[in-house]
Amino acid sequence: MARRKDQSTTARNPNQIWQEFVQVELKNGSKLGKALETAKFGGLDSNTPGGQTLSLYFADDQQRKRAQSLVDKIRNKLSSNFRLGCQRIQFITGDVPVQVQLEADADSGEYHVTENPLQALYWVQPVLPVEEDAQPRLQILKSAVAAEEGCAPIYAILNERTKELAGDSANILAIKFDWRLRVGGNRGFRDLLLPVLHPVFGIPYIPASSIKGITRAWAERDDNTKAAECERLLGTLENGLGQVEFLDAFPTSACLSIDVATPQWHWQTGQHPQTGQEEQYFEYRPDPHPLVSLAAPEFVIGLRPTQLGNQDHVQIVKQWLQSALHQGVGSRVSSGYGYPQRSEEENTSADQTSIPFKLWTEGLYGSNPPAKANKYQGTSEFRPTALRGTIRYWFRAVALALYSPEVCKAHEEELFGTLGQQGLVSIRATAKTIRAEKPYAYSGQIQIIAQDKRITQLVQQLLALSSCLGGLGHGSRRPLHQVNRYWRGCHWELSLPEMPLPRDKKNWQTLINSVRQLMQTWKPSHRSYVSFPGSPGARRQDALDDNAQVWLLSSPQSLGKQPSQVDWAKEASSAAVRGAGLNLLYGDPKFKGKSQGNPGNPRVGGALQKTGNTPSYVWIKSVFPQASDPYQVITIFGANDPDRRAFADAVQKAGGLLVWG
Repeated sequence: MARRKDQSTTARNPNQIWQEFVQVELKNGSKLGKALETAKFGGLDSNTPGGQTLSLYFADDQQRKRAQSLVDKIRNKLSSNFRLGCQRIQFITGDVPVQVQLEADADSGEYHVTENPLQALYWVQPVLPVEEDAQPRLQILKSAVAAEEGCAPIYAILNERTKELAGDSANILAIKFDWRLRVGGNRGFRDLLLPVLHPVFGIPYIPASSIKGITRAWAERDDNTKAAECERLLGTLENGLGQVEFLDAFPTSACLSIDVATPQWHWQTGQHPQTGQEEQYFEYRPDPHPLVSLAAPEFVIGLRPTQLGNQDHVQIVKQWLQSALHQGVGSRVSSGYGYPQRSEEENTSADQTSIPFKLWTEGLYGSNPPAKANKYQGTSEFRPTALRGTIRYWFRAVALALYSPEVCKAHEEELFGTLGQQGLVSIRATAKTIRAEKPYAYSGQIQIIAQDKRITQLVQQLLALSSCLGGLGHGSRRPLHQVNRYWRGCHWELSLPEMPLPRDKKNWQTLINSVRQLMQTWKPSHRSYVSFPGSPGARRQDALDDNAQVWLLSSPQSLGKQPSQVDWAKEASSAAVRGAGLNLLYGDPKFKGKSQGNPGNPRVGGALQKTGNTPSYVWIKSVFPQASDPYQVITIFGANDPDRRAFADAVQKAGGLLVWG
């Protein structure tokens, strides 16, 4: 890239002229400046019919139309005051294409363009000020994703080369991943989480060293594989070359996709608001981290014999590799990333349980959630990470009643893992879409994978408890319904012999106690604890302790249909769909959540982001037993609070049955 020269002596490129023009108009406070404040320069093309064409990009149609109405003023001022002549101006809604013009060469007037994701990450210039960090981060990642769209010829050539190097079709393994994959990864500009990109071709790939590493790890754990055979086939640093060589693996087509990781609960230390003593606790503070992962990629993996090996050796290692891949590849495996598609007859050496499920939801969102409380669609996808987050939340809710916060944190990290450490359990979920519009609906399988049967049983019971007490992902604290034309909540069911539970105190106490007993079998505890669930604006993790209550409220007249039977176009906002418990919560400002412009009580129903960002202290789940009337489960955390105690009294007066607390 050419070295920058002083602007006073160097001809400015059209992008620089455009930015100066907008800044002058903004400084003057003109109508033109306000209309163009968010416009993005998309290039000046001299080869278009009708003369030189300036392209401008806008985030939405409203901004575009506002600027387009001033087209003559824009063209005249650019020509007369800034000597930037353009016969036509294109006003476009959307992002600037990845071939972003970076810097004009003062002599030739030519521009460098990005050609692959790695170049995009190196050279794209964020449009917004660095203070507004979230948007520049996202723009950088979007540029990398867009750059990959033009890499189809590279992928085709590299995959053909892999096949040629492997030599025999039997040495090729084509594998497709169910959901997403993250391999390697570095921290790049602005601490962005980036996947491993090929240093020459600039595209995502799985390095041969990574493929060999997971193969060796699997072979060393396999009881049927002898250490000497593993060393002979794969080689070692001490003994040198093995008998089988691994090749770098490349996707068959573009697959980079914007992704996000959003930790919601963070470990904190501070004073207890009631006792004043120093303590540790989990605080609610959603913290989204944009990243790039590979969405449902397909790879061609090649092996070949070295000068010491032969075809038989390759086939042995290929079998090892197939088994290794099905244990998960890359990072975040315990969160559902990196699992290849599996045939029904395949199984693993780990203890594994598979549970069918159905889900109806307002939407599960990754990097593109609705812009305003369900008003805009966003991009919904079934995300196994939401399932894992739900199970982890209910683990913590139970564990905080059995262990101190410090011990609870240690047990949670041991079971579920951390960013740098694999946990004892992996949770995999595959789903197919059965309704592609709101409310979205999915059906699929949840797999719990662990080496220890006690862990499998514990996580299965946590899964059962979470499906009985609440939902999954967005709106997990409310049954699925519509309010003020906005979608809220979700409903999900597991296909387990004892589900759905009947409205019976004994069955419910058995379920909750079974989770506690399994947890204590794994990690013994000899006392109980009580947690403080925080106050509005400083919300803490809920605990199923002595201050929590679980109520069952019959709803035979107002809750007669399961989600699959509801006519959502006509009945979504009806009292019958909401159910008796939610109607009770919504029916009184002393209980319902606080939202912008509407009164409510954040100490009971919580508060939306702009009014306090406080999750509700009340969970409500609809249950539809097969042989009895439907009912709703109402869980109240910190029920010793006067406002929440008043809500519990209202539930009791409505005929609620207390089964816990």
